[in-house]
Amino acid sequence: RDTTSKYIDAVRVTWVSVLVNLGLAAGKVLVGYLGQSRALIADGLHSLTDLSSDFAILVGIRFATAPPDAEHPHGHFKVTSLVSLFIATLILLFCGVLVIDSFHALVSGQAVAPHWPTLVVALGAAGLKEWLFHRTRAIARQSHSRMILTNAWHHRTDAVTSIVAAVGIAASIGLGPAWVFLDAAVGVLLGGYLAMEGIKLFFGAAQELMDAAPEQAV
Repeated sequence: RDTTSKYIDAVRVTWVSVLVNLGLAAGKVLVGYLGQSRALIADGLHSLTDLSSDFAILVGIRFATAPPDAEHPHGHFKVTSLVSLFIATLILLFCGVLVIDSFHALVSGQAVAPHWPTLVVALGAAGLKEWLFHRTRAIARQSHSRMILTNAWHHRTDAVTSIVAAVGIAASIGLGPAWVFLDAAVGVLLGGYLAMEGIKLFFGAAQELMDAAPEQAV
């Protein structure tokens, strides 16, 4: 397949991601607020971060396909690494907010047991984002785009956060009043996991921007 058709596929799957993330963000935040689940609200905010990264991907695709010019004789492909760096930064910022908010809920004793609809939404969101991860990763492999692959893994992190949120919600609901803190404790765990993923994505994109060479054997 030619490069143009591959990038068209990338644009299409990213627009699907925009619609999915918009719906998930609104749904999770609303249900999390009404159902008193701090974990689901945090997961909804993560979907908003995904939405921001989707728009960054669309901008990246637009400029990455631009032909070489006098100021950029080798083309504009490095913009994909720049967008990946932006996405990784968003993940790290989200982690900081999530950990601080969750820790505050734990030490202040403000954690409460969430309502059961929050569990249904969390599980449904996890399944939807896992499907989007596999679809986006397939497109990334076809187009050989690290930018699209980065966004695919961003979908996977959202799926994982939804699963962990679901576990925390289920435990808070099913184990009784003494365990309601688990909903907030999930926030700390999610923050740590996402931070590790964000750091890996950040340094991978930074290496590309710095023109890091492979090992001598390669």
